[in-house]
Amino acid sequence: SGIALPIVVTPLAGPVPPTPLFQAAVTRAPELDIAHAEERTSSWQAKRSAAPMLPRIDTTAGLTSWADARPAFPVGILRPGREAGVEVKAEQTLFQGGSLLGGYREAAALHRAAESQTKAAREEVLYRAAWLSFDWQERREALQYAEAENSRRQGHWEAARKRADAGVLSDADLRRAEAEAKKASADLIEAGRFLAETRHRLEMLTGLNLEDGLSPPFPLPVPGGDRKSLAEAARLANPRTRAAFQTLEASRRAQAAADGRWAPALVAGAAQRGSIQTPETLHQVRRESYGYLQARWNLFGGGESLAASQGARAKTAAAKGRLQQTSDEAALSASLAFDAAEAALSVLEADEARVEAARTAYDRTAKRHEAGMDPYLNLLDSASTLRSAEAERTKARYARQRALLDLHRALGTVETALLGGPGRGE
Repeated sequence: SGIALPIVVTPLAGPVPPTPLFQAAVTRAPELDIAHAEERTSSWQAKRSAAPMLPRIDTTAGLTSWADARPAFPVGILRPGREAGVEVKAEQTLFQGGSLLGGYREAAALHRAAESQTKAAREEVLYRAAWLSFDWQERREALQYAEAENSRRQGHWEAARKRADAGVLSDADLRRAEAEAKKASADLIEAGRFLAETRHRLEMLTGLNLEDGLSPPFPLPVPGGDRKSLAEAARLANPRTRAAFQTLEASRRAQAAADGRWAPALVAGAAQRGSIQTPETLHQVRRESYGYLQARWNLFGGGESLAASQGARAKTAAAKGRLQQTSDEAALSASLAFDAAEAALSVLEADEARVEAARTAYDRTAKRHEAGMDPYLNLLDSASTLRSAEAERTKARYARQRALLDLHRALGTVETALLGGPGRGE
């Protein structure tokens, strides 16, 4: 059993243009809230990593009391009964093998990686919204074709019954006309269900009420360049690839910081100290100021330095592999999307010619059928051919749009393609 969350939708008058649809998807997406929070966290981590490079000011206070305040034996030194002291110390690490600077650079690179991840998440949300909007438009056109086909089939069935009653149509042709009409009704119901499903997904993604539908989509811009140049551009510009590159840089900085822990640290500082000693017969107040320069070297820490260094090297190797994998995936996606877009364009041009030829053939067959020169079976076949050609043209048109969308996704330019151009969605 689960908890059903309510769908909150915002009503808009008339069909929703693409730009408000995409903006609503970006505003509503919870993954973007997560990405922004992680980006802010990485920013604060970068500021925190800079703190060890600044001077540190510490203060300590204490009270020491002895139960026996007699002079120590055998040396006759008066020991106080109580001693209260306060010390203020400022200290600066001058050198620590580059570990402090490496830690700061690591945090800065992780922050840049988080920014790239945020851009990648935004691109992914816009990609899903655009994909569903294309799906909506394709299913809407499919529903229109199904409605027209259903009307045509119902009209053919009605005409077939009249011709059968007049004795000029066989029972086999009548039964086929009835079967085709029922199939057209079933296709219409199925097309309506698909459109309703896509609407529900879009409403879940954007929070908008899409009862009045969507405005016609604008054509996506075609990126310039050939297959090879676009694949190389995807390697460099894809936000996930950039995030992987920044993560690799952070791993290298972390490795340098871990290796720096083997070197001794050079620390300079100054302090002012005040104390009050109260012996049995003496009340003494003392103040002193001093400075120091120290070299601190951790000779043994249970293998912590070695483990940190080896772990940083393994992390760098893993980040290098992820960068290679991500860049290869981006280049492959760009190449495949480019080929798919080119193929879809060729198919679309061929389908345009097929539709025109099928429409001409249907009109000619309809006239010959009305004149009694062609049987009803030829008319049904011509109608099916025209319907199939129109459906294939619709699929090819939106296949090209999806291929271009995939190409922009690989290049990291989805937001620019959907929201960056003049007149987008208006």
